Amino acid sequence: AAASPAPPVPDLAAAADDLTVALLAEFNESLGRIEAKVDALATAPEPTADPVDAGPRLKALLRSGVDAEIAQEVVTAAEGRTVAEVLLDNFQASGSLELGESPKVVALIGPSGVGKTTTVAKLAGHYAVEHGARVLLASTDTHRIGTFEQIKALGQLMELPTCALRTPQEAQARMQMARQAHDLILVDTAACAPRPGADWDELLDLLIAIEPDQIHLVLPAGMKSSEATGAVRFFQQGLPLHSAVVTKLDEASDAGLLVDLAWRCLTPFSYLGTGHEIPGDLEQATPERLLRQVWSTRSDSANEEPS
Repeated sequence: AAASPAPPVPDLAAAADDLTVALLAEFNESLGRIEAKVDALATAPEPTADPVDAGPRLKALLRSGVDAEIAQEVVTAAEGRTVAEVLLDNFQASGSLELGESPKVVALIGPSGVGKTTTVAKLAGHYAVEHGARVLLASTDTHRIGTFEQIKALGQLMELPTCALRTPQEAQARMQMARQAHDLILVDTAACAPRPGADWDELLDLLIAIEPDQIHLVLPAGMKSSEATGAVRFFQQGLPLHSAVVTKLDEASDAGLLVDLAWRCLTPFSYLGTGHEIPGDLEQATPERLLRQVWSTRSDSANEEPS
């Protein structure tokens, strides 16, 4: 019988080449997908912090109006502690005006419209009525129409003397006499924006002549955080600031500015303005009072403080 034809011998070399080509094609396809993903990640915008996804501590601070960056720093510092403990440690209070045997001269400074005159009147009424102090209302704000008349009207209403300090020479002479006749001299200064200029130079000259024992910077609670911290830093560089008075808390949607100033500027607080009533709506600042103010203006419905 004729022999059967031998089966074809597979060409292993050719098969290997075909397999190599297929594997290379698959590898190149996979590599292309990986490179595309890398390129997409490289060009994608950085994710932004979403308060909704943040922890309860951070959300509570943000809802209280605290600057986002500062809120994150507070939460980080509160690891192993409560947020309240961190804020209480950070809040500084200078205390109320202490009257002694020597007369005390207190000057209030700040930008326009922050509530300096109203705060001066509240302090004057409180110390005259509650402490029986001999109080003098003085003002360097004599250029604008009606400004000194406002101080005079408040003085007449509370039956307290007033005086104008128009120049450094006049201020120096009147302060020498006033110190001999009064326990507390409250100086309402003209508005001064936190930047170099004629108003700043005039304020410096008058304060040098007045020689106040304390200088309080007045800022409203609704002021933008960056503007307020900038104002504190500007005035701190040129003057021995004693503390800050934060006013118009009743008009502000939150009190986050208290945290921002304490955290960024290490600012001590002396008083909080909480309304329009003279002399009633002015409270002494304490760490506990500051904390209550921050939590009380949260824009959510939760009553409990974050841990």
